[in-house]
Amino acid sequence: MKIFLIYLIFLISSFTVNLFMPEFKHFFIPAILIGLSFAFSQKINFRFKKSDLILSMKISFLILAPFALLAYLYYGKFQPPTFSTILYLLFGVAVSEEIFFRGFIQEKLGNNWKALIITSILFSLAHLPNFLFYNNFLSLATFFPSLIMGWLYMKTSNILPSIIFHFLSNCIAIS
Repeated sequence: MKIFLIYLIFLISSFTVNLFMPEFKHFFIPAILIGLSFAFSQKINFRFKKSDLILSMKISFLILAPFALLAYLYYGKFQPPTFSTILYLLFGVAVSEEIFFRGFIQEKLGNNWKALIITSILFSLAHLPNFLFYNNFLSLATFFPSLIMGWLYMKTSNILPSIIFHFLSNCIAIS
């Protein structure tokens, strides 16, 4: 129950920042995610392991390459993100969200299939402000990528593979 209270604190904070201080959301929301995670967790599972890196790259290629190809064929263009956008997508989005959702919530819920589903639902709900305040329809499609990120974490007990998949998904989505 404590986990859901912590999640509720995050969700209320996210809505508040998006409503009253949207110009600061890119700073405050990652800070809240990381702060809550480390305030209520003794350890976040993060390590560089070759087999985990290979798994994340294989899964990323298998799932994201067809999506990227279809998007390119449909839109006819590919606009690579700027360097500052890449840095933000990596550290402000992928790292902070994976620390909170996989490293903290999914781990605390047991890092099993039930935890993966619950975490993916919470992850999807956390993206509602992007839809409600900014009409970002892509934010509604976060449940299924979250299942992949959760599965990667469940399989490896390491947030690095889910960070890689998350980062690459976001890069492709904005390109």
